[in-house]
Amino acid sequence: MKFQDYFDRVAIIHLKDRTDRFGPLVAELRRIGIDITEPRVTIPDAPMPRQANGFPSKGVYGSFLSHLEIVKSAHADKLQTVLILEDDAIFSRRFARERDNIARFLSEHEWDICFFGHSLTEELCAA
Repeated sequence: MKFQDYFDRVAIIHLKDRTDRFGPLVAELRRIGIDITEPRVTIPDAPMPRQANGFPSKGVYGSFLSHLEIVKSAHADKLQTVLILEDDAIFSRRFARERDNIARFLSEHEWDICFFGHSLTEELCAA
């Protein structure tokens, strides 16, 4: 199974004014076999909340709202698999090599959320 074919939708959280992130994201997605111009790839309009509403910042709240709206939309559209990315996603060489094995594994197992995550560094652990 091909990684790029596994997901019913690829949703990208991106602020349109962050043009500095768009080019590198397109290159990262191309590297793992996803063409950003495919119909199943979406970049929904990002909410711009006026207040943090209990979150650390308006940006964090906006990101939460973006994720929530993507999940609600996928549910309403009765999709089974959705890859949600933020516009600063970077994929390791190992991920790029193993992407089809990851898709095969996911297709053979029942799962709800799969977090591809990141490597922890001392700086992140101290935060």
